[in-house]
Amino acid sequence: MTPSQSLESPDAATAAVVVSCDSHVGPRLREDLREYCPKAYLEQYDAFVAEDLAQRDAMRELFEKTGGARGAAMFDHPNMQTAGHYDAPTRLREMDADGVAAEAMWHFSQNGEPMPWLGIGLGTVSPEQWELGSVCYDMYNRWLADFCSADPERLLGLVYLPTWDIDACVTELQRARDAGLRVVNLPACSRPGVLEYNNPAWEPFWSACEDLGFTLATHSSGGPTFDYMSGTGGVQLQIYEGGGYMSRRAVWWLIYGQVFERHPGLKLVIAEQYEGWYVPTMLELDSVHMTFGMFGDELPRMPSEYMRSNVFLGASFMSTFQAMEAWREG
Repeated sequence: MTPSQSLESPDAATAAVVVSCDSHVGPRLREDLREYCPKAYLEQYDAFVAEDLAQRDAMRELFEKTGGARGAAMFDHPNMQTAGHYDAPTRLREMDADGVAAEAMWHFSQNGEPMPWLGIGLGTVSPEQWELGSVCYDMYNRWLADFCSADPERLLGLVYLPTWDIDACVTELQRARDAGLRVVNLPACSRPGVLEYNNPAWEPFWSACEDLGFTLATHSSGGPTFDYMSGTGGVQLQIYEGGGYMSRRAVWWLIYGQVFERHPGLKLVIAEQYEGWYVPTMLELDSVHMTFGMFGDELPRMPSEYMRSNVFLGASFMSTFQAMEAWREG
């Protein structure tokens, strides 16, 4: 292969190592998570579990009534029934069958198990939920560490942190690293009661992440909540803006906030994204920097340089031509 040919396409004969940055786990409320619940919260926990099971039964009944056999089959699909959602040996066997070397795992799998008290586990916690949110995250992180201990090199569980309390985040990071975890769920910017990521108060957290070897990751659909469904095109707006642009905002907040400049070892992965945003975003950020960089603190390097060295794209929906573009530009 000539040098010019090597720029056109990767070597198809070279074996690829497949690592998923967008996998999910779903510990069962009764069988898996309850033993991690502090005694002082057991009564509240059991009440939540009972309510959740009742809602699921009602939902199944509704689907069976409106969709017949097809509706009922949704709940019996193999993807929803496998023990790999919560059992590590099963998960590893299924990864072997799929040819997957390792997985970064978020909460909320296809078995529908919610985060205790919080629902879908992508990092949204309202201020009135902070107390139970802290309890939930501690329970989940301890379960997750035990789950991942079956093969820490392949099972990469994401730590969930009380981002409304930066000191508590740093403490939890150390405990999580001691337990073998090394990836952080970094919720999208602009959560109620959570300081923006260019605020100097976050500095101890960034330092701890870098020193302890944690990678940051943000999932799509994690942006601030808006009333997308009240007007025309609500679903498309939710997917495009809430799942895409709003979930990617940490990229430019950490670049322009000079977090990557102060912490060059810090890495950010943006997971479950549609194709095509990475290269145009580099160009847009460079343009803003070149035009308005003299106002405020000057970045020592171009934003695109920080993206290439510190920001990684997890494109769950990437087409072949976008994969080729990313390969050439990366």
